[in-house]
Amino acid sequence: MTADEIQHAITRNVRVLMAMRGITTKRALAELLGKPENHLSRQLNDQRRWQLEDLADIAAAFEVTPDSLLGDVTYLVGAAGPVSVGTGRGSNSVTDQYASPNRRKINGG
Repeated sequence: MTADEIQHAITRNVRVLMAMRGITTKRALAELLGKPENHLSRQLNDQRRWQLEDLADIAAAFEVTPDSLLGDVTYLVGAAGPVSVGTGRGSNSVTDQYASPNRRKINGG
């Protein structure tokens, strides 16, 4: 995986976790984390890199391990019901485009 792919995976996973918790706006995430909204907005739009401190803060807020933000968190989707994930490119919408093929089959997709 390249550094850019890792950054994009983190963005995807943060969006999955947001959707699972019903956090629908960047502002709500910023308030949860105590971070400036514009800072998070740039990260969620892949315009600013995630730092280790960010991963630690996000992991604590969502009660996951920091390393889980680097992997595939879509396995959690089935436990939360239908969830969709935005592209991380300026979208606040959520789609299941990141769910693995096996997960889509399990969820009926």
